Amino acid sequence: MKFGALLGEAWRNVASGTTRAFAWASMLVAICGTLIYLDVSVTTKIVEDAAEFKSSGSSTYLISAPGSIDGRSCEQLARLEGIIGAGALRVAAAQSTIRALPQSGVTFREMSPGFTGVLSMIQRGKEESTGGVFVSEALAGSLGQAENLRSIATTQGNFPVAGVYRYPDDGRLPTLQNAVITSVPVGNVFDECWAVVWPIGAPVASLLRSTLTVEAPAVDSARVQQLNSRLGDEFDGASRFEQRPTRYLPLACLVFSICIGFFSVWFRRLEFASARHVGVRVTDQAVQVAIETLAWCISAFCVTAAWLACWTMGAMPDVHHFLTRLGLQTFTLGGVGAMLGAVAAVLQTRERHLFRYFKQR
Repeated sequence: MKFGALLGEAWRNVASGTTRAFAWASMLVAICGTLIYLDVSVTTKIVEDAAEFKSSGSSTYLISAPGSIDGRSCEQLARLEGIIGAGALRVAAAQSTIRALPQSGVTFREMSPGFTGVLSMIQRGKEESTGGVFVSEALAGSLGQAENLRSIATTQGNFPVAGVYRYPDDGRLPTLQNAVITSVPVGNVFDECWAVVWPIGAPVASLLRSTLTVEAPAVDSARVQQLNSRLGDEFDGASRFEQRPTRYLPLACLVFSICIGFFSVWFRRLEFASARHVGVRVTDQAVQVAIETLAWCISAFCVTAAWLACWTMGAMPDVHHFLTRLGLQTFTLGGVGAMLGAVAAVLQTRERHLFRYFKQR
């Protein structure tokens, strides 16, 4: 038979309901969709844990060496692979007092310009503001203007607020819990160098020690520590993803879809044996069945893709492309399995069993 004739026959079978395309497509969506949901849910949890690890400051490391950190060397760390932000910090030489909170114990600190990359939770950034300061969210709340703090009045004058940063009390070092930070030129010496490392694995200790000035009196006494150790000292997301308990679900999807494709044709074996009895070749039947199966697999794919895209966009908008691709790869494997199962069922059908199929009908 010519391909056009096979295509027309397959279309008539799908349109007339002979293929039972809706039923088999629904079954494929239900089974593969369930397996995809389980796998994507576990992967989403890994992504959420990684985001929590970063936002809690667990991926931030710092070296403390008062008056011995070279600002330029510290900021140069941000150019290295595996370090997504670096900046230097020091206690301001001239401490001041906020007039509205004279007994608050607020610490005034100075940072290198690159330190804003470390404060990744800046809520309202105006880094271009000249002379602006960064205020912790806790301090802004104490002033009663957590959302609209524009300036703070101190004993040294009024300072415009360039940004408010989050620094919750979640186990991290209290260094910036109640602080006002102003930016100073990078060509100075500082007390600390902070670096955000991701993924975890870079030789952060040796890199941070490289920021010490030549005149540093005691290199060995400089302390390298994790900003927040509450969640552990490392997070190996790649290993957790590779070892996730649902990593074999795509293979399960393949097996189930092979069964779906096989039985979608096996229940029509009388039809195929009869056609073969009047001269239709088995290869023609295999092509016809492949076209029919492809039709309801594509329908199931579109439904699953739409559901998956909407779900992942709502759950994890930052990585929804990765999660959607992960789920669709599993479904594609299922579609291939359905095709293989359907063709295998055709090849298993025998013309000589025509009367047996008739009796079993």
